[in-house]
Amino acid sequence: MTVHSSRYSFTDRKQRREMYSCFFGYSYTGYLRILLLFFAWRYVHNYPVAFIAIYSLQVILDWADGWAARKFNQATTFGAWFDVVIDNVGRGLLWCHIHKMGYLVSALEWLTFVCTHQAGRNWRQSMTKAPWLVRKTMADGFKTPLGILVIAGLHALPICVYAVTTGVLPQASFDAGITLVLATILVVGRTLCAVVELWCIGAHAHLLLKED
Repeated sequence: MTVHSSRYSFTDRKQRREMYSCFFGYSYTGYLRILLLFFAWRYVHNYPVAFIAIYSLQVILDWADGWAARKFNQATTFGAWFDVVIDNVGRGLLWCHIHKMGYLVSALEWLTFVCTHQAGRNWRQSMTKAPWLVRKTMADGFKTPLGILVIAGLHALPICVYAVTTGVLPQASFDAGITLVLATILVVGRTLCAVVELWCIGAHAHLLLKED
């Protein structure tokens, strides 16, 4: 009886350690990003420059955390999932703040997440049979001209639109031309991203239909 209790106690301790590592050991940056989103949102209505600065910081932290995880071989399935959840929550809040129809963009991102997360952090590797445009976009972890354009459109377009609508970026004079060029590039990137997202959703739906 004592042996069994000891065994169960050891198992419980092991499970607790695994749960601690899962939720805290590899995700400090994720929780910091959540705090930054919370503080950023306090300024979204009246202090757009402060909001953009704090919001952009948490986006940069996401990139730095992902780079460090891959560099030091500490990438985890939970970490990859958690990062995308924070990304989608942050962008979803911002899109919905910008316009009442912004939830459509957020819905597209969440649908894509639902269709790809089952493959874990290696979900890109399951796209070997995707069309050329999709494969080229996601090749080498998005480290291609198309991939960089897509990631820029995904993350930076809502910030750019918010900056324009709040007057942080100029809408008149010579500087407005620079703003227009920047916005056009980001719109092209986000449109290309939407094409990839729609393909992922369609491929997942096709897979479900085949299982039926």
